[in-house]
Amino acid sequence: MSPRFKAPGGPNGETTLLRVLLDAAEDAPDQVLVHVRGDGGERTVTFAQLRDEALGVAGGYSSTLCVPW
Repeated sequence: MSPRFKAPGGPNGETTLLRVLLDAAEDAPDQVLVHVRGDGGERTVTFAQLRDEALGVAGGYSSTLCVPW
């Protein structure tokens, strides 16, 4: 079995996507991201909104006892 790849971390030492998202939402909650869909449509969301939505999805998975491997 080969060893797992370990990412070097973010610019502030973050090691997970969750940590990057939480830090970004804390540092710049009103910073806007624009998601461009395949059909060309756009959705605008702030770092704080993205964090809240992601935590809501994670809570849904957690409530069904579905955990990442």
